[in-house]
Amino acid sequence: MESKYFIERIEDLEQLLPLIPRELLRKDLSRLVVSVLECVSKARNIEDLNRTLLARTRVDIATLRQVADILEKLDLGGPHDLFPTRSLNPRSILTDYRSLIERFERESQTLDALDLCLRLNYGSGPLMDLMLCAAVVQADLTPVIHLVRQKLDLLDDYQVMELWSQIQREFSPERLDSMELDAEILPKNWLRTTTIPETKEKIANYVVTLKPRLELVMFKSGRHVIPHDAPSLALLLSLTDSAAAVPVLQFELDLASALARLRSYWENILIQPRLNFNRALGLSGGESFLDSKEYQGVASKVTRADHNAERLIIYELKKIIRAIDSLLTYESPVEKALTQYKLGTEVMAPDNIKDLSQKNELRLQKELCRFLLERGIFTVGTKFGRSETDLLANLPDEGYIIEAKVYKYTARVSEKTIKNNLVQLQSYMDQNPTRTRGILVIYNFSSTFISAPRQWIDGRFWFLPINLQKEPPSGRNRSLVIERGDGDDVIRVLNVQPPAKH
Repeated sequence: MESKYFIERIEDLEQLLPLIPRELLRKDLSRLVVSVLECVSKARNIEDLNRTLLARTRVDIATLRQVADILEKLDLGGPHDLFPTRSLNPRSILTDYRSLIERFERESQTLDALDLCLRLNYGSGPLMDLMLCAAVVQADLTPVIHLVRQKLDLLDDYQVMELWSQIQREFSPERLDSMELDAEILPKNWLRTTTIPETKEKIANYVVTLKPRLELVMFKSGRHVIPHDAPSLALLLSLTDSAAAVPVLQFELDLASALARLRSYWENILIQPRLNFNRALGLSGGESFLDSKEYQGVASKVTRADHNAERLIIYELKKIIRAIDSLLTYESPVEKALTQYKLGTEVMAPDNIKDLSQKNELRLQKELCRFLLERGIFTVGTKFGRSETDLLANLPDEGYIIEAKVYKYTARVSEKTIKNNLVQLQSYMDQNPTRTRGILVIYNFSSTFISAPRQWIDGRFWFLPINLQKEPPSGRNRSLVIERGDGDDVIRVLNVQPPAKH
């Protein structure tokens, strides 16, 4: 494993640090840095991460001000006594909202991207209060809805469906603070998923007018605890790029900080050109998070004259390797359980392959469901139209659709077969957008061996081929390798065959 190799190499350097001539040490460190960066570029698309991190700091202040101007022209009445301890005065709240915009503009230059996102999502109280005042007087907020609708056009279909699933979760009957389903406000079957354009319209209307109106109904009945799964109006209005709506894992933020510091040490301690660092990392020219003071911190002030400067490089290298290791090896309970299921089924296959091959997809699905339930993962079977081969698995923060497919012994499995199954899984996910990830479990009895990466493709799809061939490995003459695709292709499938005998 590369991470183990790099850690051992770093530990060897650490032990001999006082004995290695400084120039030789810096040459060794330069080579090591390049090797680690090349490993990083294979594990994570840094161009993609760069775009996401930069987008999170670019707040559309002009649109936030535009909304303030729209609201100022409306008669929002007031004061409105909606809460037991305070009254809402639209004029003073509007002043507070304009002050908030000015603060957002200042903080977007210096504030941590994650903190800025949290402020926009949970610290935009004045704008939320103004929406409540507008709901009381039923003000015409069509221009604001139009602005949100424009922002939603920045997002791809998956991001739109993720936002929609967050709204759906606010109405879940299983939660104590669920939103009220008031028939006078929400049309019948409003929560049903339809087309992407219609879903965008629903999202825009919900965050601007429908949710505040529903909140008023809840306030009148004495309910003042409101769910906040859906993004705030301020967060949507502030979007400048689809990448701003992409979630970033904590170890990805740690990785970004470590890389920015390492780049600074690369230039100031190892006296190497930044272009070589960026190339090894897979970054093209232009602005990057590596230049940000937010990620560099005080590292930009360290020079080669500082005592123990080389140890700082080693420290950041260790953090980078561990962050990448976390990225590659992280498994949810569902992934761990399914991997155990795959290995256990494959180990037992030689003894019970005849029994397994006689089971249909539904029977195998039920056995898989029982396996997951026995490991504490709540799983149920469901129907989509005429299909009855799917499982819904629930964890506290994630929902999965698991589709089971059987490739018979006589089947000629191809790239088209696997891609067709993926399209079917995608359609089920679109019908049930609260399930943001899909898993394709393949019971492969065919003579073709199938392999897939043990990681999510596009953060959304996972393939679990269970190879149950009658032939021993020496008797197989063909295999298919599922890999991440390029462009519009989610996956590509490589057909691997032995060279022809002459």
